[in-house]
Order: sequence, then C-alpha cells, then structure tokens
Amino acid sequence: MSWTETDFEDIYAIPSKNGLTRPARVRGNGYKMINMGELFAHDRIGDVDMELVPMNEKEISTMLVDSGDLLFARQSLVLAGAGKCSLVVKVEQPTTFESHIIRVRLKREIADPVFYHYYFKSPVCRIRSIVTHGAALL
Repeated sequence: MSWTETDFEDIYAIPSKNGLTRPARVRGNGYKMINMGELFAHDRIGDVDMELVPMNEKEISTMLVDSGDLLFARQSLVLAGAGKCSLVVKVEQPTTFESHIIRVRLKREIADPVFYHYYFKSPVCRIRSIVTHGAALL
C-alpha cells in the first residue's frame, strides 16, 4: 500500500482560523470559550468548565467549534507546548476558542480527525520541525 502525500491544507473543510480575543473585563457571560488552559489540560475536549464570553452574530456564524475540530496551540512559554493538538469530541452548547488557538476542520469524507489527532501526538509527526525557539518576556 502506498500513501499519497498532500499538503495538510488540502484536506481542510474550511480555512484554518485563529480564535477570538476577549479582555477579562467582558468575560463572565455569553458563550463558552476554549482557552489555552483547556487545550493543555485536555487532549480530548468535551463538556468541561470554561469561561464565558460575549459574541456578535458574525462571530457566532464563523467562530464556533464542532465535534471533530482539531485545535492547535499557536504559541507556548515552553517549546514542547507550541503546536500542541487537542481534539474537540463533544459540543453541547455553542463554544468558541481564544486567539492563541488555531482551529482546523477537516473534510470528513476523506480525513478522519481522530487519526490526525493521534498523528500530531505521535513521535513521527513532523510538526515540531516548523516550531522555532522564541523568547518570552515576563
């Protein structure tokens, strides 16, 4: 059996997207938001406690997660965290994601999100080759 190699973007159902930015002062009610804390605490994100944030109609139509979405950490304070992948497994109410996270939704008819979730967690994954060292000022 041979595998056809393709660019990851070729199997996206929709373009990848960075999440929303919401300052602390507006948080507390609205829609659930997956933050970096949930991404690093859960490889598989389901019905867990999350902060609530307001969203407008346009954001509701474009910024929600769905079961099967892959979420990637855009950055991390430690090199090992950059590119970390989690799988959304259950969405019981409209849920969005924050700006340090990239959402990828795959074409399910040709790509199994569970397979890719495990691939990105495996030692054979080449995603680490695109991650570079950076400095964080505290």
